[in-house]
Amino acid sequence: ALLLWKNAYKSPGAHQLKIIQFLSYHTAVDSFLENFQPDWQTLPGVWQHFSITSSPEQLSRLVEYAKLAAASECPQSTSEKAADIWHKLANIQISLQRIDAAIINLESAIKASPDHYLARRTLGQLFLKNNQFELAENHLRWCRSRRPDDRSLKSAFELASKSHYSTTTK
Repeated sequence: ALLLWKNAYKSPGAHQLKIIQFLSYHTAVDSFLENFQPDWQTLPGVWQHFSITSSPEQLSRLVEYAKLAAASECPQSTSEKAADIWHKLANIQISLQRIDAAIINLESAIKASPDHYLARRTLGQLFLKNNQFELAENHLRWCRSRRPDDRSLKSAFELASKSHYSTTTK
């Protein structure tokens, strides 16, 4: 039966997510990773389903696998796809409160594609939460120049600017 699942999983399509969903309730992360060797085409779905059914230790192994997959896939990917992969990995790390690791991956996303809006916005928001106001202000300013009508972005940028100003004038 496992061989049939593996063969079906190899072909891209919506059925891959159904396989992931079903197996997340019936197999451990390590077993799934070993047998199916997901890439970044399906890793977000693997995370989505296994994060519900797995222990923190298993999720740590899944994140380590995802980091290795990103490091392997990104050099062969277009700059935009590489940035998307790094951004998705950062979001996984944010969900586990691994903020320093998320920042590193968001910086990798921006290095791969300097115009990646979501990576810059997420990074700006993380810097704001970490009281790194000058860094937050820089990224959020860049985002504001692309989306000047976004009210939540405007609020975040203004908070970063005011906080940066108040820390430099003390």
